[in-house]
Amino acid sequence: MPSSLKLLSNLIADSVDKIDQKCTAQNLPFPQLDDIFSFQSEAICNDADVVEAIHVITAAATQLIATARAPIMTLSVVAHQWDVPACLRVANDANVAEILRDVGPEGAHIDNIVKRNGMNAARLGRVLRLLVSHHIFREVSPDVFANNRISSLLDSGKPVQKLEKNPQAKYTETSPINTFVSWGTGEFFKGGAFLSQTLRDPVYGHSDEANQSALSKAFDFDVNFFEWLERPENTDVLSRFSLLMRATTDLLPNATILNGFDFSSLPDGALVVDVAGGIGSLSLVLAKTFSKLNVVVEERVQLVSDAEPYWKSNLPEALESGRVRLVAHDMFTPQPDLGSAVDVFVLRGILHDWADSYAIQILGHLRAAAKPQTKLVVIDIILESPCHVPDTKTIKGCKPRPVPEPLLANMGAANTMAYSMDVMMMTFGNGQERTLKNFVDIMDKTGWELKEVVSVGSWRPHLIAVPI
Repeated sequence: MPSSLKLLSNLIADSVDKIDQKCTAQNLPFPQLDDIFSFQSEAICNDADVVEAIHVITAAATQLIATARAPIMTLSVVAHQWDVPACLRVANDANVAEILRDVGPEGAHIDNIVKRNGMNAARLGRVLRLLVSHHIFREVSPDVFANNRISSLLDSGKPVQKLEKNPQAKYTETSPINTFVSWGTGEFFKGGAFLSQTLRDPVYGHSDEANQSALSKAFDFDVNFFEWLERPENTDVLSRFSLLMRATTDLLPNATILNGFDFSSLPDGALVVDVAGGIGSLSLVLAKTFSKLNVVVEERVQLVSDAEPYWKSNLPEALESGRVRLVAHDMFTPQPDLGSAVDVFVLRGILHDWADSYAIQILGHLRAAAKPQTKLVVIDIILESPCHVPDTKTIKGCKPRPVPEPLLANMGAANTMAYSMDVMMMTFGNGQERTLKNFVDIMDKTGWELKEVVSVGSWRPHLIAVPI
């Protein structure tokens, strides 16, 4: 039997061949690492077969490295990998991508880069060299740096002079990637440094309370994350977080909302409640697509006030007609009287913010307000085990996908973002991503039965439940 090295190598080679064949058939080149990112050049990467081949390459290549490299080297690299997000934060805050955009593919000498941002040339050069070694930016000649396919995504498109005067402008009316980078290399990164201390704490390490998390230790606050965001001194932080939540919609095509639960099957005048819906970015997609639906966006008081200008800019007639309502509501209290029976409750990216005891409270209040026809749609990550787990419950839409040997059952590195999100949720408020079994358990405890899981081509499928 071939060695695991050979099997993994073959998976990579076969997947590359599949991508090459697709490129040839569609007369499209595969984007090069040294190119600047554009949606046009990325077109081939949206093909379903190419996406699957990329997943296999990612999983197999990472497992091949782990297999071939000396274990002591792997542990050393991982233990010191804090430096990558730290350096990425430096480059993002220093507007390096924007500076390099202005000079084009020839690049700029580090001395000329620091003339624009006032930094120390030798030190910024060392930061960029580490990022180049991870294929973020490129060094075209000694101390001369340029953007590449990855680093160009950091470019906000704003003039450097504007960003120097107003750093917060980097996160408004621009690519949502900057907001993801800002949080991942900033607040969440700092919280992660306190994770071990928190998990070993005799109280915090066993607590479901959102104010007893690694992030609360890191920033020394004694309220939950959302209450901390709303403090007056955190105005800019709250603004960036609101943009982060909006980006979770903007980065995904409308199909990821519309191709899950069949909203078109609802009768005229049906009521959809977007629970803890932020400014209502998901509801905006529904309201624009289905004029027959009535929509309520429920959120904390602060975010409801933020939602009003968002709707007035994007779909003012929906607010004016009353077809869409913005309702201040605490989801840990009983549902308000909305004037008619609710046909669908939607929870998108909400349950993962909270530990099971709190998720059960949320689901319990929704169940108490549900009528026999009410559906519950949970849009969240479903974690898969790295090892093969036999099916314990048959649910429509949940078939184990075939994974080629010797890859991990969850496709390993191709799906690590889901596990990173799980740890991130634990860090900022003792929340969690959940396995299918976890979802079934908390729904059973609150009077909901999970009937179907609909994949929408993203990592957040639609879990559809009905009252028991």
